[in-house]
Order: sequence, then C-alpha cells, then structure tokens
Amino acid sequence: MGVPGTHTVAVGDKITAADENTYGRDATTWFLSPARVAVTHSTTQSIPNATFTAHLFDTETFDTDTTGDHSVSSATSKFTVLTPGTYLLSGAVAFAGNATGRRGGAFYKNGSILTGSEWLVPAGVASSLIIPSMAFMVQVVASDQLEMYVFQDSGGALNANPGSGAASSFQALWVGTP
Repeated sequence: MGVPGTHTVAVGDKITAADENTYGRDATTWFLSPARVAVTHSTTQSIPNATFTAHLFDTETFDTDTTGDHSVSSATSKFTVLTPGTYLLSGAVAFAGNATGRRGGAFYKNGSILTGSEWLVPAGVASSLIIPSMAFMVQVVASDQLEMYVFQDSGGALNANPGSGAASSFQALWVGTP
C-alpha cells in the first residue's frame, strides 16, 4: 500500500462517510503503521577478505507492504521499495571473533554504495564476537533496491552469523515523503 492521498475540501463541499474513511481513517491507520521490513539470517555466511559482499537474509521478522518488499527465497539480500519516500535504514553484522583487521559494512541502492553510509571498526580481540551497526537515511522511489553489504579484512574469509544466538540484521522504515 502506498502513502495515502489527500483531499482538499472546498467551501460548500459535503464530507461523506467514504471521504472520512479514505482520507481520515485510512490515512491515520497507514501513518500509525508505515511501510517497514526487518530481516535476519539464520545460518553462517562466509564473507571473503577485503571485499564488500551483499549480506543474505532468509528470515523476516516483519514485512508490512502487502506485495512483499523482501523475499526469503530469491535475491535474499535485496529489499525492493514499493512505497516511495524517505527511509531510515539500520543494520548490524555479527562476525566471528578474530583480532585482525576491520569489520563493518555499507548500504547500497540499486547496486551502488550510498555515499556516507560506510562504517568500519577495528576487530578488537580474537575471542570476541564483533557486531558493528549503523543507521542511515535515504530517499527512494518505487522499485529501488536497497541492500546491506558487509566487509572484513582479517586476511582470509570470515563467517558472519557465527552461531550462539548471534545474527546479522537489516531494517528499513518509511519515515516520510521524499
């Protein structure tokens, strides 16, 4: 469902029950529950060294647009925009412990990095799970595709979602018109 339309009432117009339902009730309901998606990944994903890699997501916590912005069976890294506007993106990636290099990611739109969305943090200690996270706002139109790419440069491949309840996540929330 897209953003509800508005209706301008002119002097002398009669407001009908249908108008109130369409422009009052339906709009209020939509704004109280805007388009949003939250996804996670249930198994490990091997992330190659020093390469931004699209993170896969096979589990939906919720996906509110009625035709489904995200698929758990194909192109599972992509969130396809159905409702245009400004979205707040957030994400976190759970990496296996390794003390070498950096961990992080970036948000992409239509296959290109969103300028200013990249985040990288030092790896820390070898025994610790590293979970860098980020939030970012972006304006989009219908059919734009949003993704979270992840990055690590430990010197070799490193698993994301290493188990013990750790899971990478991606969320997108409609917050306003463009």
